[in-house]
Amino acid sequence: MRICEQPAWLGTKVNCKVQLPQEWLIITDEQAGLGTYTFKNQIDMGGVFPVVLSVDMLAFPYYEGDVFIDARPGLVDDWQSWDSAIDDGEGMVTVQVRQTDGDPASGTSVWSAWTQFIAGEYVARGFQFRALMDAPPDQNVAIEQLCIIADVTAKQESGADTVWQPSKQRINFLVKFKYVPAVSIAIQNAALGDFFVISNKSNTGFDLELKNSTGAIITAARTFDWIAAGY
Repeated sequence: MRICEQPAWLGTKVNCKVQLPQEWLIITDEQAGLGTYTFKNQIDMGGVFPVVLSVDMLAFPYYEGDVFIDARPGLVDDWQSWDSAIDDGEGMVTVQVRQTDGDPASGTSVWSAWTQFIAGEYVARGFQFRALMDAPPDQNVAIEQLCIIADVTAKQESGADTVWQPSKQRINFLVKFKYVPAVSIAIQNAALGDFFVISNKSNTGFDLELKNSTGAIITAARTFDWIAAGY
């Protein structure tokens, strides 16, 4: 899953605006220095899942027009380039995230506090994002691209030496999968002709029947191992 804010930038803007014709997002008042952009788009995984989040952003220090040498801040020995003040720009963008285990479209969902976004694994259902734009006085920062990528991580659940109950047995996963996983079964102490039947498999669990060579439910003592793998 990938959400992007450019080129329309329809999110909530505080001290930031769209610069045309480039369609960049920049700080409105350079003297104030700080702008906040809250994403219009959000991520809803449909359930609480482990998900790897990363940001795809293109941002850079920006000036309305290159400054003259006499008005250029700092010492000349510290300039990175005589030809452009942009090389000395100190503007920066910080992305923040907050999350909820509830339905992000619901007005009653409880959200976490905003925290600095760090690419990696998160566990929640919904995610919201915002960008903090900071620049020294008389400087600016421009965002050309701002996207978040969400990848569902591979997961696995298993059970060892599970005691068989002589009837259809429901196995529930501790944490549900995003998609219906693959399931494998190994019967221990099986007699010749014993086999298993998996039914009602979903992202939350599956039903299991152990049967003998005649197709009847096994009533003798058995144990089994199971493993479910997927996303």
